[in-house]
Amino acid sequence: MADNTTGTTGTKTAAPGHRQPGQPPPKPRFGVGALGRVAEITGKRPIFYHCDLLDGNTVHKIFAKHKIDFVIHFAAMKAVGESMQFPLIYYKNNVIGTINLIEKWNIIALRYFNPVGAHPSGRLGEDPTKAFTNLMPYIGQVAIGKKPNLTIFGSDYNTPDGTGVRDYIHVMDLASGHVAALTKLYLEHLKFKTYNLGTGEGVSVLQLVKTFESVTNTTITYNLQPRREGDIVAMYANTQLANIQLKWTHKYNLKMMCEDFWRWQTMNPNGYRTIVVYYPTVRAAKPAISVHQNVCSNPE
Repeated sequence: MADNTTGTTGTKTAAPGHRQPGQPPPKPRFGVGALGRVAEITGKRPIFYHCDLLDGNTVHKIFAKHKIDFVIHFAAMKAVGESMQFPLIYYKNNVIGTINLIEKWNIIALRYFNPVGAHPSGRLGEDPTKAFTNLMPYIGQVAIGKKPNLTIFGSDYNTPDGTGVRDYIHVMDLASGHVAALTKLYLEHLKFKTYNLGTGEGVSVLQLVKTFESVTNTTITYNLQPRREGDIVAMYANTQLANIQLKWTHKYNLKMMCEDFWRWQTMNPNGYRTIVVYYPTVRAAKPAISVHQNVCSNPE
């Protein structure tokens, strides 16, 4: 079976595609970049096309060229603040782009809020290349001194500590959830089905910060700002349907999410621009890796 993944690669499953309004999708960095590391871990090099899903003709040509059994769609824009500023651009990219992709398919829609963590090897993780507010990578960059402090939007919500509550999910659990969904599609003719993925437990922003500090033995300085337009008080998943019908459940807790992300952050202080010498060993408890702090100007 062949499958197709849309979006900007970056995490274990591929990070959601995100670009500035009106800009084309970014080209990934091969070799020391995410796709090169995926090939390193899996032993298979992905076939890559640089294509905008709004270009329906090109999308259809790709599908005509390959026999594709499944598609995992990550190429959506999802920044809360930006979506409030440019709602029509978000509708265009997320709705029309998706329609170009999913015509005449059987579909499982997986709903989840905030993927965090990284691949346990430390070789794959989230590497923002533009201004961002994603909580875990922001905390990580404060911890290693690349950012001065964390900004927390909203401290007067009706929650135990006043900060917003979300359902954080480890990217490895998210990856296994997608595999479970693909298995379900392979075995059954569903037309359309929706499942929630998550831990089912709400965690506040300050809870995440304190857990990260405890796990990494660092101090995260932060400042409290007014609520951000578009945010809500709390959101966490009821995963009962996924537990029963997909036979899926999460395995990673908040402490493990922080541990794995910290491993990625410290091994790759400059993200995929960090030069890493990797010495694979058979059944080694930990891979032998040498990290160099300098940045490769042309990682091709």
